Amino acid sequence: MKTKLFLAPIIFVVLVILSCGKKDDTNPMKLFKAILMWVGMLLSLPSILCAQAPEQDCSGAIVETAALDTFPVYSTAGQNQELIFEQNTTCLIGGEENSVWITFTACTAGYLVFEIKPSGAGDDFDWTLYDFTNHTCADVLDTVNQLRCNYSAVPGWTGLDTQYNMISVPSGGPNQCKELNPYPGQRFLLMVNNHANSNTGFILAFGGTATLCNTVGIPKITNNKFSLYPNPTDGSLRFKNLPSKNNLTIEVMNVYGMNVLKKEIKTSDGKQLDLPAALPNGFYVLNILGEGKVLDKESFIIAR
Repeated sequence: MKTKLFLAPIIFVVLVILSCGKKDDTNPMKLFKAILMWVGMLLSLPSILCAQAPEQDCSGAIVETAALDTFPVYSTAGQNQELIFEQNTTCLIGGEENSVWITFTACTAGYLVFEIKPSGAGDDFDWTLYDFTNHTCADVLDTVNQLRCNYSAVPGWTGLDTQYNMISVPSGGPNQCKELNPYPGQRFLLMVNNHANSNTGFILAFGGTATLCNTVGIPKITNNKFSLYPNPTDGSLRFKNLPSKNNLTIEVMNVYGMNVLKKEIKTSDGKQLDLPAALPNGFYVLNILGEGKVLDKESFIIAR
């Protein structure tokens, strides 16, 4: 970027000389008009040289699969200013500023943290994070889907950390937000702002017990003897190959390991289960118990 801008004065001088021509190079009025014309073009050079990259819009978001990755310098907000304060972001007052969009998917459950590490220790980066599961760029950018947001004025590293509890941080708050507890297959959309408009990029580093993947498929629990369908479900599940035992119990656990449903069934009439309408969309595990012991289990997703 700096190399290209360094060439601008040289280009300017050459263009002025070419515009004047040999026969009129001593004509003051001709020279003055040429200078005015090329000054206008010179002023537009930064925007020409700093053309937007596809990943500066949600539609071109980079698919991140690595636990550690390096990002270059970005200028402006892409082709569209997609974030407007209080409409679809809870903390980024300035919307998008020298932004880049990144998407990643959790492959396993657990807790997930990340850090945006500016190349310059005094640089100020801000960011916002959305639930991108079963969404597109046309409908994801809503405060309902926003999971975390950080607009802290504190320079340096910023991201998610287990020692913090805030999910939306204003300029006067800490530069860290609360960690995530994703379910397998949950997809996220991250937008990073270079608020200070510095000339250095950043490193994105992930950590925690949850791992990243590059698919949104449903992880399967191995060694299952029965299966559920449809999966994802809109609230009604059917079973195949239930264990051939009497007095079976179905137990449904959410992503936090909490029991959200327990029901006794019989193999003769236990081929369908209607889930409570109050259960929110997301990842669950269904256990089949016999005499208090887990006989089989399967994961599923509610997506109404």
